[in-house]
Amino acid sequence: MKKDATTRATGQVSEAEIICSELAVSAGDYHKAIELLWSQSAIDDAKASVASRILLGAYDPTNWGITFCDLGSLDYPLLKAALIVIRGRLVLGIEPHTVISNGPARFRQLIERSYPRHLKIAQ
Repeated sequence: MKKDATTRATGQVSEAEIICSELAVSAGDYHKAIELLWSQSAIDDAKASVASRILLGAYDPTNWGITFCDLGSLDYPLLKAALIVIRGRLVLGIEPHTVISNGPARFRQLIERSYPRHLKIAQ
């Protein structure tokens, strides 16, 4: 009986370790993904809007959200970056504006550039 409980506990620990390793993301990869989405957000196309929403969703998830349709509209490199940003925000628990240089000002600029109407409503 005791052996069965030990075996189950060991199995649960192993499963948790596997899940953690699958979700793992490095701070460096998180930074690179944020910068890639940042660069895309400055281009005037449909992907720019999605890149902006992903960054803003990681920045302030209560007020900015993304959908599966958003993610589905991205090409593979941008989708990979988006998933890294999501994992970085959730697993590392680090807000994206703290990862990049001059982050608070850059995110304010992103809101002003992408959603100027939102700022007027908020003020």
